[in-house]
Amino acid sequence: MAGTPPTITRVVIENYKSIAHCDVELGALTFLVGRNDAGKSNLLDALRFVSDALHGSLDTAIRDRGNFQDLHFRGADPNAPIVLRLEMVLPDERTGEYSVSLTQDANIGYKVAEECCTIHYPATGHQTTGFRLRNGFHIDHPNWPEGVPAVQPQQLYLPLSTDMSGRTPVYNVLSTIVAYDPIPAHMRGPERHDQGDRLLPDGRNCASVLLHLATKQPNAIKRIREYLQAIIPGLQQVRGVALGGYDVLEFIQQVAGREQTFPPNSVSAGTLHALAVLTAIFQGVEGGPQAPSLVAIEEPEVALNALATSALLDALRDASENVQVLVTTHSPDILDDKDVDGGSILAVVKRNGTTIVGPLDAADRSVVQDRLYTVGDLMRQGALEPEVVEETLTASVAGVR
Repeated sequence: MAGTPPTITRVVIENYKSIAHCDVELGALTFLVGRNDAGKSNLLDALRFVSDALHGSLDTAIRDRGNFQDLHFRGADPNAPIVLRLEMVLPDERTGEYSVSLTQDANIGYKVAEECCTIHYPATGHQTTGFRLRNGFHIDHPNWPEGVPAVQPQQLYLPLSTDMSGRTPVYNVLSTIVAYDPIPAHMRGPERHDQGDRLLPDGRNCASVLLHLATKQPNAIKRIREYLQAIIPGLQQVRGVALGGYDVLEFIQQVAGREQTFPPNSVSAGTLHALAVLTAIFQGVEGGPQAPSLVAIEEPEVALNALATSALLDALRDASENVQVLVTTHSPDILDDKDVDGGSILAVVKRNGTTIVGPLDAADRSVVQDRLYTVGDLMRQGALEPEVVEETLTASVAGVR
């Protein structure tokens, strides 16, 4: 991928699931670290929700998660909005912001209260472009007919934007966020052939994706195989094989000095999980219209030993040079590397039923920076704490009223 990839630099969330308030910065590779049920997945789902709503429809994105009340933070005033705001660095040294505010509506269930998009051009001094809508009406569009809604109450305006508006780059970044939670059982059998241009969230079409990469992105398939070989000793090759309208995975390993071919139902769940993770992070290494802007992965280290986890960490770092990577983990093993700096960590805790997310507090950052402990050491000691601002504390307390 030529040039610097687009990056989501800041995420602000209010009243989404277990998150009352969250305002965090993301880097090229960011780890969400916390115990099970702390709410790490809810931050990932907030990002995926924005992508689903833009790529598909807002109503479908909500219905896939239940209903509006299921998304709304239960400790908040029912009339308080769900707010999702993302800031990003775009190609050509531009920066962008996008936010949407959703509120309950007695008649139709929910509505888009506000939607804003802004593009800044700091390098060229070009005039800032964008839009602001309130209840479907433009607030500051000089050429829009007065009293005419731009969109319906449950519709987003950003997907309707065009290249002429200068807002398409924001749409391209946000609509190509993908999140993965691989299910090895779904990867074992033949799957009906698809185009293989993007791995599905559970990894089930991995064989189709490998077939696609082998012909379209040879550098991607090379990295996947090399890192899988480092994770799984004795592995020679993995590939997708076409079988009469279906695709299936095939593994070639060294056994007793000979190469032998194995179907996916003969390899471990850990091998399949690692393959799905590697395919997810390297599938867009050479760019293209289907390349993800951000890849979020739930617990990539599942079923791996310490040595394999170290190789996986190397792969995550390598991939993050071409695509932004966000990882959840509650395992200290993947964070034992002394090169995992405190700045790449977001600590996640749950207090009084409310998820709190933030960078490591000053004490934790100091000991990691001085290499007195690794982040993994601190996690084993139960010492990882987020740096919490007053606004977040207030939201946490409000959540138990």
